[in-house]
Amino acid sequence: MDNSISEARSGFSWEENFSSFCDAPLKGIDLSEFDDKHPARLFDAYWQSLSGGTVPDRSRFSPTDTKYALRWLMLFKKDTTGIGTRFQLSLIGSSAVEMAIHASQGQYLEEFTSNDCYNTRKTLMETVLNEEKPGFARIEVTPHSEFRTTVTAGMFPFKGKSGEQVFVVPAPENKAIRALM
Repeated sequence: MDNSISEARSGFSWEENFSSFCDAPLKGIDLSEFDDKHPARLFDAYWQSLSGGTVPDRSRFSPTDTKYALRWLMLFKKDTTGIGTRFQLSLIGSSAVEMAIHASQGQYLEEFTSNDCYNTRKTLMETVLNEEKPGFARIEVTPHSEFRTTVTAGMFPFKGKSGEQVFVVPAPENKAIRALM
């Protein structure tokens, strides 16, 4: 482990070291690019166990089965009540809050992202819902310190009484930084 990271363990702050991961566009990648312990890879195995070849019903999701992902989890509800499709952030875990910096529960995606950042996220959310399968991406975050990392994320479609939803599981690729959060 990098000494500067291990020394920082007690006082690590995402905001002091990086920009919001919501400020950079997504680039599609394959699940094989995730390490075996990445929360999105683990969540993918869980999603696959629920899906049975179709999009799982939200009622089948159990937080106790996904403790490894809860602090990273972001839940977006698809909203089609206005003009066009919008995605509202309805739940955000503590580590995702730290990485997002300026995103809050209840906000719409366009309220805390802009331009390419917004377009790439909305496009992937729509794609996972339309194709009824998970999608994966890498986000190049801007560093403010000697620390370096990218964030990788999985997006997982669910359906339910309240409509379609997308679970997003983002986490740093750097395992040492991930452990600090």
